[in-house]
Amino acid sequence: MGLLCSSLALLLGREFQAEKLSSADNPGAFAPIQFSAAYQHVGAMIAGAVALAALALALGPSLQLLLASVFALSLLTLALIDARLYVLPDLITLPLMWLGLIINTQEHFAPVAAAVLGAVIGYLSLWTIYWLFKLLRNKEGMGYGDFKLSAAIGAWLGWQALPSVVLVAALTALCTAAVLLLAGRLRIEQPMPFGPFLAFAGFLTMCVDQPFTQWMSRVLI
Repeated sequence: MGLLCSSLALLLGREFQAEKLSSADNPGAFAPIQFSAAYQHVGAMIAGAVALAALALALGPSLQLLLASVFALSLLTLALIDARLYVLPDLITLPLMWLGLIINTQEHFAPVAAAVLGAVIGYLSLWTIYWLFKLLRNKEGMGYGDFKLSAAIGAWLGWQALPSVVLVAALTALCTAAVLLLAGRLRIEQPMPFGPFLAFAGFLTMCVDQPFTQWMSRVLI
């Protein structure tokens, strides 16, 4: 499944080559880390296997596991595309958001009201941060694809999950940037995609929050 995500990421990435003046296998100065398609395939297979194993451990055999696997593999595909080309295509983010809302009409991961609020707050929270940063620094700190990915995560997990998602994404992004700067792989003025960190935070929250919420429900009821 990880290989499928990687292949899809490369395929969709080619659609944005002209826009980004970059090929899928030679991102050049546009991406902080250069890596070949072969490395991406291997990494994606490992990440996909670990993700599915973690979800199986967290959720057990259930319909939730199947749905969460779709969520996780969509996040992996988006992370791979964003890491290469700094773009989160609407072709994936918007259907992922609507799928989360539809799934939660049956309250698989969150009540439908929390899912709707999650989509709205997920978008508006990063949109607000974007404009505050732009007003203060006259620079764009993130892209609109990040807003839509945050909305999709909120639609799947509910608005209550968003603070932890944004916090984990921000912390992992800062730690990664620090390591890359120290290693000389990233310049201080060079942008870094935020989508992979949002995707990781959304997946981690799915693995940790869902079992905890279910356990608390059983204890309280």
